Amino acid sequence: MKRIVSALSFIACICLGKASLSLQALQAAVYNPKVHKLDNGLEVIVLENHRAPLVIHMMCFRVGTNDSPWGKSGLAHYLEHLMFKGRPDSAAGNMMREVTRLGGDLNAQTTGAYTFYHETVPEAHLETIMKLDAERMSRLEINDRWAKPEINVILEERHMRVDNTVAGKFIEALNASDIRHHPSRLPIIGWAHEIRNYTTKDAQDFYQNWYAPNNAFLVIGGDVTFEKAKKLAEKYYAPIPARTLPSRLKVEEPEAYEARQTFEMTSDMIENPFYVERYHAPTFHQAGKDEFYALVVLENLLSRAVTGRLTESLVEKQHLAVQVSVSYAGLRTGPGTLQLMMVPSPKVSLSRLEKALAGELDRLIKAGVTTSEVENTKNYLLSDLVYTQDDITQAVQNLASLYASGMSIDEIEAWPDRIKSVTLEQVNKAMRNVFGNSQRIVGRLTPKSFKTHGAD
Repeated sequence: MKRIVSALSFIACICLGKASLSLQALQAAVYNPKVHKLDNGLEVIVLENHRAPLVIHMMCFRVGTNDSPWGKSGLAHYLEHLMFKGRPDSAAGNMMREVTRLGGDLNAQTTGAYTFYHETVPEAHLETIMKLDAERMSRLEINDRWAKPEINVILEERHMRVDNTVAGKFIEALNASDIRHHPSRLPIIGWAHEIRNYTTKDAQDFYQNWYAPNNAFLVIGGDVTFEKAKKLAEKYYAPIPARTLPSRLKVEEPEAYEARQTFEMTSDMIENPFYVERYHAPTFHQAGKDEFYALVVLENLLSRAVTGRLTESLVEKQHLAVQVSVSYAGLRTGPGTLQLMMVPSPKVSLSRLEKALAGELDRLIKAGVTTSEVENTKNYLLSDLVYTQDDITQAVQNLASLYASGMSIDEIEAWPDRIKSVTLEQVNKAMRNVFGNSQRIVGRLTPKSFKTHGAD
């Protein structure tokens, strides 16, 4: 299934050409959701938006690949596939065909911590989707006829996305080197040799253990009223009984090595190298709120198109790189990171680019960022959030991803105020805590003929 971009990326990314808005233009509330909790534990969250006669139905189960049994990596993703398989007259077997017939579309996403199922249809057909979804939540038929052939489908998906791409193999190997113990080191899709050993019973047990209403929440957005959504949810989901959930395995990552680690890979199948520098950074659950939101601002401040600190210096002025990106994994389950990724310009060695980056980071640590950089970045972040509020699909995805990652509804609604309150001192402190730490991993992926070291 297609992947949904994370909520943090939606909120932090900046779309070129959009006018910057005043920090005071955005009210504290973001989506104004209304929440109803069924007796079986299922939470129903409704975002009313009557701009178009469409409705988005997104069911989220709080289980992902991190919960896969030992030796069965990617089992959560396998079950995602099986939620669309079954007899033609079953809900699972009919879901894709019915959504297409109604003129809608559907999507699914597995992450380390949660799994989403998402359908968009004309508002008049919301009840049809709820009926089908409730049936596959309560009585999904998993047998050899549907389960065994899907193993080959997943192996082919892995082959296309990972095994047949040098970048895919590089990132997978880098993750496994960087994260030593926590299950977030495992590929979402799973290791190929473990995928081959899935059994139908593996999928049946995973479904029975985790696919319960008290381990899920539903987000409905679009041209529907809260009262109607609540009534339909009571009709179709309330009869599904809650179940006792398994205890989650709590795995802590050990202390990081003090020295810098380096991971290198070469290939004759690529033309353009790229460079990764990944630092440990606290997540939303590990950091204080001030530090988390300061890192959200820093992420964008450094690599925003054209005017980001690193982009402006390394791409626009020195022409040492054709691309610079900074990504903060602050909502993941497990160890958080702040990652810098760069693609060098033609005839620029990685050693020269790495040296230039080190100089930029050293200047940042010593002098800090400026007040104008912080204020401009906050304006960009908040103005982009205004635009995502107008897109109900993005609004549902944003809220669902943030809520599934452990943010409360109140915290999500307070996002604008949190960003507004970020100060220059907080950004500089968070930046120095991350970049001033020697514990990091450097990754280099190069063509075999590329000059990694030496003068240009």
